Amino acid sequence: MSVIYFATGNKAKLEQLKYICRKYSPKSEVVSLKHLHGEEAEYEEIGESAEEIAVQGAEYLFSKFKVPLVTEDSIIEVDSLGGRPGLRSHKYLKDNGRAGLIKELKDEENRTARITSVVVYKDENNLKVFKNVVEGKIAKEESWREDATLWIGPVEHEFGGGFNSHFIANSCPDKTLADMTPEEGIEYGYREKNFIELLEFLKNQ
Repeated sequence: MSVIYFATGNKAKLEQLKYICRKYSPKSEVVSLKHLHGEEAEYEEIGESAEEIAVQGAEYLFSKFKVPLVTEDSIIEVDSLGGRPGLRSHKYLKDNGRAGLIKELKDEENRTARITSVVVYKDENNLKVFKNVVEGKIAKEESWREDATLWIGPVEHEFGGGFNSHFIANSCPDKTLADMTPEEGIEYGYREKNFIELLEFLKNQ
């Protein structure tokens, strides 16, 4: 069984990659680098884009631990807010709660937004970047499945699913990302496609 070392302490991200592995690469085991090494496996988010942050983190941690590893960074950008919260998406969510964007856009007609996810794989010979951008808009109210998994909606945890409960993808305009099943998330979500491409890449190594 091959091991994928994922540089995250985020349980939702970890479970999401494990779910994708069960479907597309059942012989792969996902291990949290942070669970193995604690704070030593953390990295400073340095960069002007999600890609720069994920690449910098992967290079830094590989130089430190010398094992093939994966990093991921995702951001949400709202056009009427000048691209905010952008690189501060995680902090914005923690400071303002899941419905922070809904409140801030209460009287705003332009609700266009996008979520970008970047996954980076780093080993001795490769630095591979996978990027997926989902265009959409901010809903006027939150909505999520009552049986949502941790990475899809806030059923198990207050911040479960991040911004999913009020983001509507243009490709599926009838529901928020948090209203979807895990299977639907594979088609419409932002991390899933990157994870699938990562596994395909690893199979060919």
